[in-house]
Amino acid sequence: MADPPSAQQLSCTTINDFPEEILLEIVKNTKDSYSWDRKAVRKNYYNLCLVKPFRRVATEFLYYRIDHLGVGLVKLLHTVLLHPELAALIRVLDLGWETASDISPTKGDLDLVAEHIEKLALTAENEKSWILHLEDDWACATVYTAVLLLHAPNITVLGAPYDRDNFPVFLDEPCFYWAAAFHRNFYAAPQPPIPKYHQLKSISIIENSIYVEDIIPIFQLQSLQYLRVSALVELRTENAWAWPSSAFGKGMSNIKVLKLDDCGIEPEAQGLMVSACRALEEFCYEPSHYLTGKYRPASGVIDLNPISRALQASKLSLRKLIFHHTMISAFYDNCTMIAHHFRDFPRLETIHLDAALIFTAESPFPKLSCILPSGIKQLCIRHTWYDLFENLMSFDGPLSDMVGTAGTVFPSLMQLSIGTGGCFPAPGYDHRLEKEFSHRGIWAYSFWDGSGIR
Repeated sequence: MADPPSAQQLSCTTINDFPEEILLEIVKNTKDSYSWDRKAVRKNYYNLCLVKPFRRVATEFLYYRIDHLGVGLVKLLHTVLLHPELAALIRVLDLGWETASDISPTKGDLDLVAEHIEKLALTAENEKSWILHLEDDWACATVYTAVLLLHAPNITVLGAPYDRDNFPVFLDEPCFYWAAAFHRNFYAAPQPPIPKYHQLKSISIIENSIYVEDIIPIFQLQSLQYLRVSALVELRTENAWAWPSSAFGKGMSNIKVLKLDDCGIEPEAQGLMVSACRALEEFCYEPSHYLTGKYRPASGVIDLNPISRALQASKLSLRKLIFHHTMISAFYDNCTMIAHHFRDFPRLETIHLDAALIFTAESPFPKLSCILPSGIKQLCIRHTWYDLFENLMSFDGPLSDMVGTAGTVFPSLMQLSIGTGGCFPAPGYDHRLEKEFSHRGIWAYSFWDGSGIR
């Protein structure tokens, strides 16, 4: 074994002699004190880029995550268009530039972007439209965003977390930058020749007006595992869809987490989206009151069976189910109860459901142990109406068989939460349950969700 270096040898070592692994650790730790301040972190990386030994490693960190905090869109795009090798370093791209004040390009900036737009092989009409919108203070932000996205082929995470209510509608055509990168002819010799995003694993998109036909292409991304879409709209029935039902092939996608919040989606359409996922581990659907209020079946009953049937394909993989179909309580006296469809899902551990998806409107209410999987660890029941809330934890209520059965009835339960418009504990509360929860270490609580009217 070689002798360790002497003190004299060590004293002669300079930072230029450090192996890249050590330099990498040094750069990693520059952000610890300022991790809450993205601008400060980026400034540290930028300063390290000016130090020759750190230049390569620090540059990778500087461009690894690009977002609207501390990054000017105009300056960024100018840099990556002149140095495309830097755009190839981007892994996390957060499209959150919100206001026109963020966008103040010079004539040189606009000329550079226009030059690269001409290289995208757009149709003459679209090319003219893109360049024309560069002259508009608001619209140019969307064009810049589209061009940036088209020059970042190696992204793994794509997000747009801005508040869509405050986000200006830049162009008459909705989802302009989205359509540029993920247009509906995604895998059929698309024009322009766009990146295939083979490394993209996570997409979170919040838009003003995004439709089902706009997200069909991303279900074809085999690398994608996480998809969250807000404000997705499809209130038409199947015979009026602007897209073919065959667009979502069964098991075509590797998406494991599918979250649809503040959306309005006709159940058959949503069922096709779910069935396209080969093995979901988490499914979340929280519709918009405004959007779903426009969708009223003639029967007055929303048939949720297409969704629950589609989830059966993920029976062996589903771990978390969140289904807050709040418009049911607000607009209907009845709905299809689907909770019992998941009784034999062996890996389902977290369940958040509206009460209307579990119970009928009238008592007596059945035991929850006969409806839900025995292995659940977290259970949240929202929008309980008064009659149900008063009986939920009563002497002979839906949870009463938990008393003295720690090893058989919900033996793994750790958290129980109940959304209500009443007070807790409710009249008729069985204090034996309180002792049982304490004995098992179950955190049980209620929270106000404005419900109570049935």
